[in-house]
Amino acid sequence: MQGIKNIVLDFGCVLVDLDKQRAVDAFNSIGAPEIAAYIDDCKQEDLFHELEIGDITLDEFCDKVREKCPRCHASNQEICDAWDALLLGIPDRRIEAIRCLAKRYRMFVLSNTNWLHWRWAEEKGIPELVERVFLSCDMHLIKPDVEIFRRMLDEGGLKAEETLFVDDSAANCRGAEAVGIRTMHVTDGDEWLSLVGRTATVGFFDGVHLGHQYLLGKVADDARQHGLLSTAITFDRHPREVLHSDYQPQLITTFDEKFRLLSESSVDCCEVLTFDEAMAGLSARDFMQQVLQEKLNVKRLFVGYDHRFGHDLTSTFDDYVRYGRQLGIEVIRGDAYQPAADPKVSSSAIRSLLLAGDVEKAANLLGRHYEMTGVVVRGEQEGRKIGFPTANLSVDSHKLVPAGGVYAVDVLVEGRWHRAMMNIGTRPTYTSPSSSSSSFTACCDSVATTTLEIHILDFAADLYGQQLTVRLLRRLRKEQRFDSPEALRQQLLLDREKVKK
Repeated sequence: MQGIKNIVLDFGCVLVDLDKQRAVDAFNSIGAPEIAAYIDDCKQEDLFHELEIGDITLDEFCDKVREKCPRCHASNQEICDAWDALLLGIPDRRIEAIRCLAKRYRMFVLSNTNWLHWRWAEEKGIPELVERVFLSCDMHLIKPDVEIFRRMLDEGGLKAEETLFVDDSAANCRGAEAVGIRTMHVTDGDEWLSLVGRTATVGFFDGVHLGHQYLLGKVADDARQHGLLSTAITFDRHPREVLHSDYQPQLITTFDEKFRLLSESSVDCCEVLTFDEAMAGLSARDFMQQVLQEKLNVKRLFVGYDHRFGHDLTSTFDDYVRYGRQLGIEVIRGDAYQPAADPKVSSSAIRSLLLAGDVEKAANLLGRHYEMTGVVVRGEQEGRKIGFPTANLSVDSHKLVPAGGVYAVDVLVEGRWHRAMMNIGTRPTYTSPSSSSSSFTACCDSVATTTLEIHILDFAADLYGQQLTVRLLRRLRKEQRFDSPEALRQQLLLDREKVKK
C-alpha cells in the first residue's frame, strides 16, 4: 500500500454478494426465459447494457423485457423483483471495513450498476461512508472503457499512481491500469478485507463458549480503539485430524455451527484457514509471518492465556512477542475468563459435563443450551405402537452426543420451536418371536448403535428427511431397562408430565 492515498471499490461481488441462479430462476418464474438466458451467460448487453449505462429508465427496461418475452405478462414490480433477486446482501463486515479504511484513505465507489441495485448500497449507508460515488448509470459510461476511469480521476481530483482500484473483473482492472491506476483483482467479496489492518485471535473455538466470547469481546473492543477490523481466525478441521489420521474428534460444535456462532459474535469477521500438512508443518514464526502478516494483515494479535500455535509447541508467549516485534505485529496476552460462581470455562470441561449428562451446567459454561442438528431418518417405529411416535435424528459423526438418558428438549421444526422429550441410548430390542415370554429393553447398556429418538408433544406430522435442531434443556433420568412395552409406556407418561412443566 506504499504511496496509496485513494481506494476505489467496485459494488457487485466486492461490496454486495450476488447469486446469478436466483435471478435466473426469478425470470423463469415470470415467463421470461429469454431474459434468464442473458443472466445465465453473463451477457452485459442489449437492454441490460442500456439500463446500466443510463440510457433507459427502469420502466423502459420492464417494457423491453415484455417485448422480448411473449409469454411474460408480469408487472413492472414483478420484473424489478426478478432482477433484484440477483443481489443477496451486503455483509456488515464490509461496511465496517470501509469505516476502518476511511480513517486512513480517501474512499470511493466506481460501479457498473443501475438505480434499482444501487438502492441496496443506499440502505446500508455506503454513500455516506465514502467521499464520492461514480455510477455507470449516472456517467453514461461503463467499465472497462478507459474514459470512465479518466473521468473518475478528473472529477474526484485523484492521481492515478496514488489510487488503488478493487474489482472482480480482470477486464475492468486492465482498463484502470491503462490510465496508470493500481489494481487489486479479487475473486471473492471478502478478499479485499486484507487491505484493512486487523486485531485478531487464533483458535479452534470448539463450542464458542463464554471464555471464547470473552476473548472475542476483548478483540472487538481493541479493534474499535485502534481503527482495525476485529477477526476470529479458525480452522476448517481439528488439527489432530491431520496430525493423527485415525483421530475422530467429538465436537461441541460442528464446523457449520462454529462458523455461524463466530459470525454472530462481537467480532467483525471470521477467517477460516485450511489446516493441511503444509500448515501443520509451519513453525510459530512462519505462521505469524506467512498467514497472519502476509495473508491477513494482522496488526494486533490476542493470544489466549493457554493457547499455543505452530508445530514447535515449545514456543512461549514471550517468543510470540519477539516474533511480533520482528513482523510488525503487537502481541497481547488475553486474560482468562473466570466467573466466581462457575468452574474453569473450557471446551474440555464442557465435554466432560455433556458426557456426564449434565446439560444444565454445560449450558452455564456455553452461555446457551447445547444443541444438535440432524436429519430425521426411519427407525423401528416401536414408539408409535405404544402411543409415543418418535423422530430418529441422524447427526454429524463428529458431533458429541451427551450421556444416555431421557431429556427435556425443545425442537426447531420449520422455524417453530416445540417442546419435546428425547431418548439417547441403544435401540429397543425384543426377544426372539419363539420365546415363551416377551421382554422389552429401552436405553439398555449394550454395543448396539446409539440412537436419538425425539417425541414432540402435541405434534403429528411426517418429519422424514427434514432437518431438525434439538436444544437440550435438562436430563430427566438415566437409561433404564424395562420388562415390557407397557412398563415403558407408563414411564414415558410420567416423563411427558415432567417435560410439560
